[in-house]
Amino acid sequence: MLTHALDPDYIDNYGYSCMRSLLESTGALDTEAKEGSRLSEVALAPVRKDVMTKRDVPDTRVGDETKDPWKKICFHYRIKHLQDRVYADINKGTYQVTEPPSLTKAELDNDDWSDFEDEDGNPTAYPPGTLDPDAREGDGDEAGDDEGSPDTSDAELKAKLNQ
Repeated sequence: MLTHALDPDYIDNYGYSCMRSLLESTGALDTEAKEGSRLSEVALAPVRKDVMTKRDVPDTRVGDETKDPWKKICFHYRIKHLQDRVYADINKGTYQVTEPPSLTKAELDNDDWSDFEDEDGNPTAYPPGTLDPDAREGDGDEAGDDEGSPDTSDAELKAKLNQ
């Protein structure tokens, strides 16, 4: 679903008029929900920064920025301090991206567990630290698409992972 976050027609196929309505319906933006039921405060820090910018975004995309859920995010004390800390670390080049915990044996043994597999059981996402350039999407018609040479972004990611 997030792959098509900027495609309003795709989001609307599922009854959501915008990305905000999808996030609200899942409780992802609710700062008062339990941590496992919403986006983490570290994930909400960039959301707060985006909402607080002076960039003019049409209300049809995000709704009124002076109302919930944006208002709660903007005035949330811990998220404000996390935003300051996260962006200070990013600017210093010391920010460490947190990685998800490894899968448990029960999760690995359960065939129906993962949302990251297609209908044939093939992974649609890879574990941290692995890249599969052969699995990239694309039909090969894009300019600069060379067989066997990874995208610049892939090369940069590999360099960061090897540090």
